[in-house]
Amino acid sequence: KINELRINPASLDGLGCVWSNNLKSSPIKQQGLNGVGGQVTDLSRYRKGEWWNEGLQEGLDIGNLLLESFSKIGVKPRTFVLCNDVISTAKALAHSDAGMVASTGANTTIIPVGSKTLCNSECGSLLSIMEPIIGVPDIINSSEAKIEDLIAGAGLGPRFSSYILAGARAGVEGLKHMKEQLEEEISCKVFRYTEKDLSRLLDPSGNFDTFLEGRKESCYGRDTLDALRSIASALAYRAGSLAAVPAYTSVANQVESGKHLRIALDSSQARYIPGYLGTMQETLDWIMSQYEA
Repeated sequence: KINELRINPASLDGLGCVWSNNLKSSPIKQQGLNGVGGQVTDLSRYRKGEWWNEGLQEGLDIGNLLLESFSKIGVKPRTFVLCNDVISTAKALAHSDAGMVASTGANTTIIPVGSKTLCNSECGSLLSIMEPIIGVPDIINSSEAKIEDLIAGAGLGPRFSSYILAGARAGVEGLKHMKEQLEEEISCKVFRYTEKDLSRLLDPSGNFDTFLEGRKESCYGRDTLDALRSIASALAYRAGSLAAVPAYTSVANQVESGKHLRIALDSSQARYIPGYLGTMQETLDWIMSQYEA
């Protein structure tokens, strides 16, 4: 990318990198460098399946590995910061009180009681959601569903496919012809539909053109498309509603201050899935009103 942008590597005096998983921050002690790096921590919570996670070990020094790699292409910064993405999100918005990410996975910042330090909460992989909010199709790969499975992209796609299969098994008109193929695919952990299909099916224009692009249209009659849209709408509404929960936890310790709280949000779901952000804001407003009451 540096070469593509025709940037002289030697001119890069400062460098910042975002790490989208749990990280234990620590100062980097190198001559001529003022920096903050970090080590892999709580590896069991690295749940998003990024390809670069293969081979990671607890305690691995990511900061120094990145600096070594950049050095090989001539980038030798005097200032370096490696930071979790949710902390970076909070810092990207002036005067924000918290940060939240809901894209591939979900997470928020938090200020612990008695502290003034902004921390990574890892709440997306810690908060378990139980019945009646979830149903059998939500249980994939384990006996429980974490909140990030229901509000972020890595979990929404598989659950969309799983609910379509549930509808097919129940004999829903427009879906039952998909039963055998979906059963075979899902048994092999292959999920035909993604979170992007939710936004395509919920296109405000009301047409299905973007969803049908690249698909065999003969497999998608009007009954099928309407059924898929109904499932997509229900999952989007639930996701937006539940997204308000981690949003509230990010500022729960600050509510008593009485000031207007600002949460910096980085979310592809909120950007691209119609209704997600509005539902999230409405639910968060309701939660806050309960506290005020």
